[in-house]
Amino acid sequence: MGIYFGNESEFVSSGIASHISSDTIDLTKFVVTYQDKADSDHGTARIGTISGTNIAFHTESEFASDNATQYNCVNVLSGSKFVVSYWDSNDSGHGTSRIGTVSGTDITFGVESEFLNSGAATEICSDVISENKFVVVYRDGQADRGTAKIGTVSGTTIAFGTKSEFLSSGIAYNNQVASLSESKFVVVYLDNTASLRGTAKVGTVSGTDITFVTEPEFFSIGAAGFLSIATIDATKFVVIYRDDSDSGHGKARIGTVSGTTITFGAESVFLDSGTAWYNDVKILSESRLVVGYRDNGDSGHGTTRIGTINGTDIVFDIESEFLSSGTANYISIAPINVSNFIVAYQDDADSGHGTARLGIDIIVASQNLFIYGHDTPDLFVGGFDFIPISGDLFVDGHINVESSGDLFVRGKDNLFCLYPDNVLFYHPTNDYTEDTQQLPWDRNIVTFDDGIVISGATITASGHTAFVYDNQTNIYPSVSGATSIAIAYWGKNFYRTGPDAELCVANSSDADSTVDKNGLHIHGNTGKPALHINGSEDVATGALSPLPNDTEWHFTVIYAEISGGNWRIYGSIDGGSLDLLGNLSADQPLGNQRYLIIEIDDTTESTPAPIVDEIICWVNLSAPFTSHEINNLYALARIFSAPMDEYSLHQTHQSSATLFISGPEQNTASGDLFINGHAVKIASAELFISGFNNSSISGDMFVNGHISTITSGDFFITGLDSNFVSGDLYICSHVNVITSGDLFIEGTSTQQLSNNIDLFIHGLDTLTTSGDFWVNGHENILSSVDTFVHGYDDYVASGDLYLNGHVVVETSGNLFTNGLILINNSVDLFVKGSGIFPYSGNIDLIINGYKPKPALVCPILDPTASIQIKDSLIRIYQSRIDALINQLGKNVYLEFDPIRDPCPNCTYDTMRKRSTGIYIPGGPRPFKRGRRCPWCKGRGFTETAVNKCIKCLIKWNPEDAKNFGISVSKNSGIVRLKTFLTEADDLMRAQTVIVNHDIVGQMKLRVKLIQGPIPVGLREDRYCISFWELI
Repeated sequence: MGIYFGNESEFVSSGIASHISSDTIDLTKFVVTYQDKADSDHGTARIGTISGTNIAFHTESEFASDNATQYNCVNVLSGSKFVVSYWDSNDSGHGTSRIGTVSGTDITFGVESEFLNSGAATEICSDVISENKFVVVYRDGQADRGTAKIGTVSGTTIAFGTKSEFLSSGIAYNNQVASLSESKFVVVYLDNTASLRGTAKVGTVSGTDITFVTEPEFFSIGAAGFLSIATIDATKFVVIYRDDSDSGHGKARIGTVSGTTITFGAESVFLDSGTAWYNDVKILSESRLVVGYRDNGDSGHGTTRIGTINGTDIVFDIESEFLSSGTANYISIAPINVSNFIVAYQDDADSGHGTARLGIDIIVASQNLFIYGHDTPDLFVGGFDFIPISGDLFVDGHINVESSGDLFVRGKDNLFCLYPDNVLFYHPTNDYTEDTQQLPWDRNIVTFDDGIVISGATITASGHTAFVYDNQTNIYPSVSGATSIAIAYWGKNFYRTGPDAELCVANSSDADSTVDKNGLHIHGNTGKPALHINGSEDVATGALSPLPNDTEWHFTVIYAEISGGNWRIYGSIDGGSLDLLGNLSADQPLGNQRYLIIEIDDTTESTPAPIVDEIICWVNLSAPFTSHEINNLYALARIFSAPMDEYSLHQTHQSSATLFISGPEQNTASGDLFINGHAVKIASAELFISGFNNSSISGDMFVNGHISTITSGDFFITGLDSNFVSGDLYICSHVNVITSGDLFIEGTSTQQLSNNIDLFIHGLDTLTTSGDFWVNGHENILSSVDTFVHGYDDYVASGDLYLNGHVVVETSGNLFTNGLILINNSVDLFVKGSGIFPYSGNIDLIINGYKPKPALVCPILDPTASIQIKDSLIRIYQSRIDALINQLGKNVYLEFDPIRDPCPNCTYDTMRKRSTGIYIPGGPRPFKRGRRCPWCKGRGFTETAVNKCIKCLIKWNPEDAKNFGISVSKNSGIVRLKTFLTEADDLMRAQTVIVNHDIVGQMKLRVKLIQGPIPVGLREDRYCISFWELI
C-alpha cells in the first residue's frame, strides 16, 4: 500500500508561511489559513480548488490585517462558512475568533469575537460541535491553565459561553480537541505537573456550559510532544504523538469513550527511527486514517502513512513522502474523501513557501502485484481515480486512465449511470440480501465525483426502513434549489393489494423522519406520485398505468420539473412511456434541509414485505427521459441482468490495443471487442456478445460463448429469432450436424418439415412428418411409425405403445401402465391408483402389480347371547366421543415434508444438489452468471410448505403411556393425541406437530411421533391414539 501525490501548488510563493491550518469545504474545495511572514505576520486565508490531481489557489483574504497571528486553527462549519481562531498579537495576545463566509472562491470575514479578553491565549485548537457551535481550547496566559469555551455562531457573529478549566493547576501545553457529538468532546494536552505526559479528558456540553471529568487518563508513559487528535466515531478517537521516552518515535493509540471514562488500546508505531515533528492525523473512513509528520531521521522530509483501524489496533502501511528534499514544517492534513486528502506545509527547501499537494491512497508494486486473482505482471487497481503507469492498467470502476497499454474496464462508477453528472445518489442491487423493511441493511457509503453510492441502510422503526445521511457541511450533492428531480427503482410486492407501501426520497430537517421535506413520494396502493416542497405535498391526479397488482418485480420511473411556471410530474411503469400524471400548483424550486432520507414504509407490516432493491436519483435534468432511455434502463436488469450503473460502458482509449468491457453497450475499437470475458480470437472483426440482436459483420458472430466454427456464416443464438444464413443454425447448444437442413429446437410449437430430415424436439406433441420422431433424445429406430415415450430402448414392432419403461411384450394390443410385469393376455387392464376402472372379460383385475387375494371371513355376532349390545347403543357411544373431539378437542397443526419444485429462475446441478448459478432466460429474477440465484437463494429449488389442521383430544404425560412401553420419566414430555382413524395416515406422514396451534403466537409446542397411531374404539376402530415427544 502507498500514497500517490499530485503536483505541488503554492499558496505562499513569496516569503514564509507558518502556523498553517486547513479543512475541507467539499469534494473539490478546501480552505487554508496561515501566518504570512512576508506581510508582517498577518493572518491570511485562501480557498484551494481541486481538479484531477492539481490544486489551484485563489485570492487571499486577511482575517488579521493589522496584526500578527499565531496558533491559527480553522474549522469548516458548512459549505459556505468556517471559523478561524488565533492569538492576536496586536491586542495583547487575546484569544480571537472570526467567521469566514465563502462565495465561490472568495472569502469575507465577520467581526472579531474574543474568547480570552485578558491575557494571552496560546496553544489554541478548536473543533466543530454542530453547524452553529464549536469548542475552542487554549492555555490561559493569566495562570497558564488549560481552558475551554463553547462558541455559538449566529450569521457572522460569535458569542462565547462560560470558561471551564480542564487543567486547573500547572501548565497545559500542546492542547488538541476533537468533538465526539453535540454534547461531548475529548481534549488532549501535555501536563507539566505530570512530567509532560500525554493526558486526555472528556468534556460534556450542556448549552454553552462545559463539565470535565475529574481524573485524567494518560496515554504516554513519559514526556510527549506534537500531539494531534481526530474523531473516528461517537465513542472512539485516535491520538498521535512524539514519544520522548522512546527516542522521540512517532506513535498512535485508539481511545474508547464510555460515558466520561477513556480507555486506550495498544500503541502503534508510525515512525520507529528518528523523531516525529509537526504531527497531524485525519480520518478518511471508519477503517482508514492518514498521519503526516516531519521525519527527523530522514533529513526532516515530509512523510505520510495510511493506517488501517481494527478495533483499537492500528496497522500502518509503507511511508510515502510528499517532500523528499528539505524539511517540512507546520504540517496540516484535510481529508477530501475515503481515498484523497490535502497536505499543506511549509517547504523549508523552497524558502519556507506555503505548499500543498493532493494525496491519493493507492496500491503500488515494483514488480508483480496480484489483486482480485490476476496473475500477470500488470498493475491492477481498485478504488482510485487517476493512476499513471507505463504498462497495462486494469481498473475496476474508474473514470480517467493514462496508459500506453490495454484498458480493462468493469464499470462500477457513476460514469456509467444515465446522466452521471446529475446523479444525487445510487443504491446498487444486492444479490445476497434483499433490501426490505423486515431485514436490516448494512450501511456503507462510497463517494464518487458527482454523488454517492449506497450499499445499505439501517432500520429505524417497525415497518419502516430508512437510509439517512447528514449533509450539514454540503460535502455531498443536494436537492436544494433543484428545478427537476427524478427517481428510478425496482420494486417487489410494492403495488400489490395488502401492503400500504410508500417510497420517499427527500431532504428533511430531521434525521429520523421526513419533516419539512423536499422531494418525491409515491404510494404503492394508488400509484400516484407526489411532490414535496418545504413540507407541502402536491399529489398528482393521474396514476401509473397499467398499475400492477402482483408480487413480481416492476420498474418505475418518476420525473418532475418546473415547466411553464409550475411543477409537472410524470411516471412510467415497466419501460412504458413517460406519461404526464399531473400539473401541480407548486412553483418554487426544492428547498434546502440538512438530511437526505430514502425510506420505505408499510404501516401494515405485510408479508411478504415491500422491497426496493435498486434505486437511483437525479436532480436538475434538462428534460424528461426519452422512451429510448427508459427502455434501456428497464432492459438492463430484465434482459441483460445488469444494474443501472452499467447503463453505458462506452470508453474511448488512446491505444489501438484491445478494449475489454463487461456490459451491454457496444463499443467502437480498431482491435477486437470482447464482452463478458470471452476468449481472444485471431480475427480483428470478431464480435463476442451476450444476448444481442443480429449484427452485420463479415466475421463469425458468437453469442453466449459458443465455440468458433470454420465457416464465416455460422450464427449462434440463444432465444433469438431465426435468421437467414447459409450455414447451420444452432439453438440452445445442440451438437453440430453435417447437413445444412437439420433443425434442432427446444420448446417450440409443432413443426411441419418440408423434407425427410430428422426433427429433434423436446416436449412436443406428435408431429406430421415422414421421418422418425424422437422425444427426449432417443436413439434411431428401424421403423418410421414407432412412438417412444420417456426414454426407451430401440424396438422393432410396428404397432406397440410403450409408457413409463415397460419391457418388450409379445402382442401389439396390450396397454401397460406404471411398470407391470410381462403378461400374455390382450384384454387385461392394469392400473395404478386408488380407483377401479371397468374392464371387459372375466380375467382378473390387477392393481399395483399384485394378484388378488382370497376374501377373508370373520366371525359374526352371536344372536343368542343373553346380553345384546345393539348398534343403536354403539352409535350413541360414537356420537359422544365424536362430540368430545369436535367440540372439546384442540386445533393441532400437522407439518409435512415441503413440496420441492425446480427453481424457475436457474438450472439445477444434480451432482452437487444445488443451483448451477446459470439464469434461465425468461425467469422471474435475472442475475449474472456465476452469482447466487436471488429466487431460490442458490438451492436450485423452491419449497412450498404442506400443513393440515385437525381436532384432537390432548393429554400430557398420560398414565397409559407405560402400557405401550413409553417411560414418561425418561422422555422430555409426552403428549397423547386422540382423533378419528381417518387422520391416521396424515399423523404418520407428519414430520412434526404443533399441539397448541391456537396460541402459537405466545408459545410454540412442537412434538415428534414416538409411537402410533394405534386404532381404538368399540366394535369398530373409529378412532386412533398416538404418542408424541416434545422437541
